[in-house]
This record gives sequence, structure tokens and C-alpha cells, in this order.
Amino acid sequence: MGSNQLYSLTWGEFGTSLVSAVQLLRCHGDLVDVTLAAGGRSFPAHKIVLCAASPFLLNLLKVRKRFYEVFKMLYGYVIGASLI
Repeated sequence: MGSNQLYSLTWGEFGTSLVSAVQLLRCHGDLVDVTLAAGGRSFPAHKIVLCAASPFLLNLLKVRKRFYEVFKMLYGYVIGASLI
């Protein structure tokens, strides 16, 4: 009892596997959670990939989420629901 043993589990190919998995998800259009649009064209994307690639996109998506929550709350109030 009272043993303070530490265990470590590593996956040597995790980075490579992660990249391959994300590429497969993108190719199949699976688990996309945002749509990017510009110049009349749009395409689905994964927020986590965009945020990992760019601090600007991370901030933009965080601000957008807060805006959405406020808008949803105000819309609920406008249609007669209680303000949450």
C-alpha cells in the first residue's frame, strides 16, 4: 500500500497517426464543424485544425462563439422566451 509508482504510456507514431486521421476526416467530410466562405465559394473545415494553424483564426472563432451565445440569448428574449 502507499506505493508511489509512476507509469508512462507513449505512442511513438502519434503525430503521424493524428495527421493521417485528420486528413481522412477532411477527405470524407466527417466531423467538420465550421464552414469557411470567401469570394462566393465555401468549404467545410475543422475548427481545431484552423486554431492550431493560426492564432488569428483561434481568436476569430472564440469571438464568434461568444457572439453566437449572446445573439441566441437576445433572440430568445425577442420571441418571448425568458432571458437566460
